[in-house]
Amino acid sequence: MKRMTYTRQQEVLDRIQLRNREKRDLAEKRAREDRERSERYGMEDRQRVLDRKEEDLDFESRASDYYAMFRGKDLV
Repeated sequence: MKRMTYTRQQEVLDRIQLRNREKRDLAEKRAREDRERSERYGMEDRQRVLDRKEEDLDFESRASDYYAMFRGKDLV
């Protein structure tokens, strides 16, 4: 096996450390993007639920009107 000089060993170690740091930075960036995406989707889901509840309440408030129309009666 070829014996490396100290400076050569240090260069190899520096490259390995740099590569590991880049991998760690990329993993952190992806994790941050995943969290942000998850939060955004969660907010959109919550808004859809709130919108749906509002639609349901609106429908319930007009249900008697719809029933009267269906039965052919005048609206109250």
